[in-house]
Amino acid sequence: MKTRTICLLLLIWTPCLAFAQAVTAVPLTPTTTEAPATPAATAQPAQPAAEKEAAAPESYDSLAQRKSQLIGEYRDAEQQQQSELAIEKLAELFAVEVKLLEMAEEQLGADNVDLANAYRATPQGDGSLLAFSLYELGDYKRSAEFYSQTLNIARRRTDLKLEVYNDLVWLNRRAQRLAEATPEEIERYNAALKTSKEVEALMGAKQYDRVVASGPEALATRREIAGITPRLASEYGSLAAALVKTGKNEEAEEAYDTTLEMYEQTLGKETVRYATILYNKAIFYRDLDRLADAEAALLETRRIENRLGVDVESQMMTLNEIAGLYRKTQEAEKFDGIVGEYRRLERNSHLGLVALQRHIPLDAYLVGSFDPAALVEDESLKFLPHELLASLSSGAFGVDPAAIQSAVGFLSVAPIEQALCWGVLLKPIVGEQLALKLPVETAGASLGDFNYQKTVGESGFVACHGTLADGTLFVGTEAALKQVLAMQRAKPEVAESSKLSRRLREMHGSGKALVAFDMSKVQLFAQAVFAEMPPLPPQLANLKSLPDHLDSASLVVSFKESPYVSLQMLPRADSSVDNLGAIAQQALEFGANQLLQTVTDGVQAAGSPIAQPVQAYLERVIRAKYQELTPRAEAGQLVIQMDNILDVEAALHVGLLIPAVQGAQMSAQGMSGMNNLKQIALAMHNYHDTYATLPGRRVRPDGKPTGLSWRVHVLPFLEQTELYEQFRLDEPWDSDHNKALIEKMPAVFASPGIELPAGKTIYLTLDGSGTLMQNDSATRFRDITDGLSNTIMAVEANPGQAVVWTKPDDLAYDPQQPLVGLGQTRPEGFYIMLADGAVRLQSADVDPKTVAAMASIAGGEVIELE
Repeated sequence: MKTRTICLLLLIWTPCLAFAQAVTAVPLTPTTTEAPATPAATAQPAQPAAEKEAAAPESYDSLAQRKSQLIGEYRDAEQQQQSELAIEKLAELFAVEVKLLEMAEEQLGADNVDLANAYRATPQGDGSLLAFSLYELGDYKRSAEFYSQTLNIARRRTDLKLEVYNDLVWLNRRAQRLAEATPEEIERYNAALKTSKEVEALMGAKQYDRVVASGPEALATRREIAGITPRLASEYGSLAAALVKTGKNEEAEEAYDTTLEMYEQTLGKETVRYATILYNKAIFYRDLDRLADAEAALLETRRIENRLGVDVESQMMTLNEIAGLYRKTQEAEKFDGIVGEYRRLERNSHLGLVALQRHIPLDAYLVGSFDPAALVEDESLKFLPHELLASLSSGAFGVDPAAIQSAVGFLSVAPIEQALCWGVLLKPIVGEQLALKLPVETAGASLGDFNYQKTVGESGFVACHGTLADGTLFVGTEAALKQVLAMQRAKPEVAESSKLSRRLREMHGSGKALVAFDMSKVQLFAQAVFAEMPPLPPQLANLKSLPDHLDSASLVVSFKESPYVSLQMLPRADSSVDNLGAIAQQALEFGANQLLQTVTDGVQAAGSPIAQPVQAYLERVIRAKYQELTPRAEAGQLVIQMDNILDVEAALHVGLLIPAVQGAQMSAQGMSGMNNLKQIALAMHNYHDTYATLPGRRVRPDGKPTGLSWRVHVLPFLEQTELYEQFRLDEPWDSDHNKALIEKMPAVFASPGIELPAGKTIYLTLDGSGTLMQNDSATRFRDITDGLSNTIMAVEANPGQAVVWTKPDDLAYDPQQPLVGLGQTRPEGFYIMLADGAVRLQSADVDPKTVAAMASIAGGEVIELE
């Protein structure tokens, strides 16, 4: 009810439209059934006055005003439980909305599909509600009429989900059948419907014997008279669960089969509702030890979930059940395959962090988190010394980082012990157990019924470790262990309400290390420590006042293709972002000056003949990064961020390898350019994972035209959601509003070392027949029959081909002259980004036939790359 009312109110305040182009709209003609009128079992409400055409206002403004008035009258009638009056007002409201829709469709052009769909959504929702309300009153004939009108509107919506449409279709069929039923059939149907509602209450009260006693006959009667609907299928699914509870297994299996059959006939098999019932049936088979039937049902459930891309938790539940079957049947190869699939899902989700959050004490003031297994498996981090780290960790502590799904460390205060304490929580990936071995002597100890190991002796290292009930390994002080065990008795929402937990959830992502700090937990202690600090340089004097202004902070270190570091600080309620900014700015300036002096001394000490240019280069990098670190206010917080920290690494390499400074500069630029293209390729793949297509140049995945480039539409997958939300997607790239955003082009679209006008890019797709991205359609990976590794997704074009990054333009491509616009960007060649995400530097003297073959997605050419 709340959602429907909000949508109505939004449309009330839609301003009067002045459209430049008119189109021929599908007229909304009230549709009536051809069935003979049949009196309903209940009293008929009076014919709504809204259906009298003479009283309806005709202008847009008067209709909008009348609509606003009717919403209030309908709401008042509902609150006063005047059902017939409420239906009368709802019918009049529906008629007004239909007239508004007709006016809108007459004026809206093809470029305003989103707005047209918004006008259609409102009467569709209210028409459905009106038809259902009449059905509830027993006025089946008029219910069918309004369902038919609603379907007319729904068919014109380009954004309507098939499942929603099918629901309407079958509700309409039910109303039509009831409109044609005899009075005796109506009486039987209403009695069965009343029984079904009583059964629903009994089901909620878990009185399963009474459910199975009266439920089947009522459902069968409704099915016989009114036919099937998705709702009826759902009720058969509830009946199946009740039959299982009462041990009536044959009847339960029949009810499950009936439910699946009804869903298949009404909504189709590729739906969440079908998959849910199939999963429940599989569990039913498993409990009966019919393992082959359970396996078949679970594998089909998994196929549907993969097809639909349902939430990770649901997929992991299904995989867990499949793994359990294979463990029971001792099919090791199948078991290993399912476990591997489960682990891949687990690594790429945030569920490991969620599982550990419930253990983090409320008294924690500093929390850090990262996902070791995800880092080990991340292809972009394959050059980290994983083998060395695994060997050192396993040798010293008996734990392999690849077996740890998530790791959380914390510092907390212990009010009773009046001490600071620490703890580390390690959640293993599925199928693994973590057995820690410390390099010191330990002995058994216990807290209540929890057993753990505690260090002994005079080593000075006091810690304990033990495995929690959910398999999480704890390492830390005894005071911290007491806090963790106390959290086991707390409700889940208590842990979720923690300020640090919220920050971790907001920042979490694959390939990131996170740190969150809550100053409010240790403010008095921090003020005392800062006050006792020795005198600081004048530039850092304000640093001592930090505890007076800081509420909490978070630090993110991303290890992905373009690593970055981001610090976010929230001011106290009695302070401001400006106060924090002043403290941070002075500290950053002092740090930059100290680093510049250190670099100067080091380079000059080397005595190299090229020391001066090397020093100038390093100074420029440091100053540029210092400018990049300029604190900024964002969403009530102070943000300090350094993007592409590989640039700093490259600069340090120059200082270490002075004789090769020029080569290092070129390498850094090339690496940064390649990283940019890799980020874009990853964004393209994530876009495809979300929408099942690649972005189109002039069309969206749902067929809607777009006035903005594909580069704009992949922004959410480049961690640029805030910028993406500033665009008006229903306006062209050069509208007054969107043009103002050109200057905000993300650095990922800039080609390092290439000077271009502000807001322009040379990262372009090929614009020509048969290439990967077309103007009027969106390509799917399965359309690329030449193979992803053999097909060009984008290129680094010549500077003269640069386009405004938001404009839906790219590099004009002619298969007869495939190298036009390419090969003049860099002395060594130009970068191409392949559809599988690989980026390669292509020599400028490449055979044009090779480029032409790589440009097509389904040409069938044989490609031989160097």
